[in-house]
Amino acid sequence: MQKYPLLLIVLSTTLNATPIPTQDRFSVIQEIKDGCLKSQINAPENGDVPLAVIHQYCDCTSENAANSLTAEDVDAMNSGNPSPGAQKIAQAYAYCR
Repeated sequence: MQKYPLLLIVLSTTLNATPIPTQDRFSVIQEIKDGCLKSQINAPENGDVPLAVIHQYCDCTSENAANSLTAEDVDAMNSGNPSPGAQKIAQAYAYCR
């Protein structure tokens, strides 16, 4: 059984993904970081976590998310369709833990 057509579909999808434009990247990172900070600072389980550690975690999360998000993901999220962008952000949260 030949598996090449599926590989070509995956590669085609990956190759057609548009990186976030440089001029938008800072805004995307900042928006993710702001949301992260708000949720992490307000989380009761983080009451003993130093603010500097929360900032490091949110820096890691926002940078990693921006590295994996595409322009298409951002457009979809801005249009009210969070998937798959939300999944990539969740993966960044998990990676940075």
